[in-house]
Amino acid sequence: MFSLRHPFMRPLWRRIALTGISAGWALMELSLGNPLWAAVFGVIALYCAIEFFLRFDPENYKDTK
Repeated sequence: MFSLRHPFMRPLWRRIALTGISAGWALMELSLGNPLWAAVFGVIALYCAIEFFLRFDPENYKDTK
């Protein structure tokens, strides 16, 4: 799949923005009557929330260079 543990995602505002945009898109799709796309973006938002806030470890986001 893809990794969200990249140094680009270390700042809190970027993690909040990505999670919020995904959740907002899920709500928009749900309001438009598209339950499949709402579920897809809802799962993406949930995955982001778990990775960014529950399993967050600053050591995972260090640049490896």
